[in-house]
Amino acid sequence: MDLSIQQGLGRFQQVDYHAILGVPLDAGPQDIRRRYMRVARALHPDTTGHLSEEDRQIAAQLLSRLVNPAYEKLFNDKVRAEHNLILKMIGQRVAQETLPFETEAANLLLRQSDPEAYYRETLGKLNERQFAVPHETMQVINEISELNLAMLRWQYAGNTVAFVNRPAPTPVTTPEAPAASTPPPAAPEPAKPSFLDQFYNRAEELVRLKDYPGALRELDDALKLDSGDARCLSLKGYVYLQTNQLKMAKIHFERALKRDASNTRASQGLEVVEKMLAKQAKENEAKAKTTPEKKKGKGLFGFFGK
Repeated sequence: MDLSIQQGLGRFQQVDYHAILGVPLDAGPQDIRRRYMRVARALHPDTTGHLSEEDRQIAAQLLSRLVNPAYEKLFNDKVRAEHNLILKMIGQRVAQETLPFETEAANLLLRQSDPEAYYRETLGKLNERQFAVPHETMQVINEISELNLAMLRWQYAGNTVAFVNRPAPTPVTTPEAPAASTPPPAAPEPAKPSFLDQFYNRAEELVRLKDYPGALRELDDALKLDSGDARCLSLKGYVYLQTNQLKMAKIHFERALKRDASNTRASQGLEVVEKMLAKQAKENEAKAKTTPEKKKGKGLFGFFGK
């Protein structure tokens, strides 16, 4: 049986652990554990005796290959935080696209006056049939993942932060202001980081932690969006410099300066690299001069000439 998720987050080659367990995107550790215990009990061989042999085998596969790994990922605070960062990036991306959804529930979410309430209500209904018939479970998981993707799109499309239980505002009586007074202008909302910014910021954090391979992966993803971004190129050059890959560092610093001649990191980095390369060249030249040349042996034929 195919256990891959094709819809929702699956369209971005991302495993939707929330959809697998059937928990909302803001689920905390206790909610995740409660749901896992309920699902694991439903799929365990001791409780699936009433099912057909085929469905019992599918239930066992779902438990071992999907549910258990999803629980291990989401219950781990660090992994869950990293996964939520990926969801944020995907949400920001789909909020800027006219992405069609493949299920009615996902399309209806964006038309609701209260998408959060609709999301939770619809997820509850999908939960009821998610593991009832094992050979239909993947279809339901795909539907939940589509619903999750729609929720992420709504969340990052300029709306207030999702998954917050906002109480009704308490009426406050204040003295009437003079007719001539005007309310102060509202402070503009800070601009949300772009998808490329997210990769760059993540790379900078990984560089700070000296996780250079991880930083290079983030920068490669960023440069897929803009191959000439000077910030990413200069940071990539810095990573190569730190790992003593001088020629690669020089290439990336030069590319960064070609896009932005005022990039300080690239100009300073290039200066350092050129000095290091020049020093290496001198050392190699001096080493070559001090190395004695091997005497050329004439051998047998040297005695007789040509």
